[in-house]
Amino acid sequence: MARYLIDVLIMEANRIAIFGLGNSTAIAMDAQHKFQRAGINEAAYSDNHMQAIVASHLTKDDVAIGISHSGSSIDIVEALKIAQESGATTISITNFGKSPIDQYSDSIVHCIRRNKIHNIRHEFADRTTGYY
Repeated sequence: MARYLIDVLIMEANRIAIFGLGNSTAIAMDAQHKFQRAGINEAAYSDNHMQAIVASHLTKDDVAIGISHSGSSIDIVEALKIAQESGATTISITNFGKSPIDQYSDSIVHCIRRNKIHNIRHEFADRTTGYY
């Protein structure tokens, strides 16, 4: 049900702004590419100043997507807060539940996390699930 709701929100949005920083930028850029191929009006932003500016200009007809592996990236949390205050629908994509980003997310997508052991291989797998 949640996936269907998010699909509808994205398809009916006037504009979509995708926010990602650091390693999450790659996921944001990949989403931008896929949405553009589908003819969806969107753009990805990896600069925190641009994220705040864009978020402040969103409206109730727009969707903001914040991508944060930890769910605690201060700039992404702030961008979603501004977007929500501007009236936009907000969606977060993160690996952790009950994180700061949840507070400003109308819909939350938690990526599957294989285990709590942090090594390069598992971290790569965790991040890769964000692509899908």
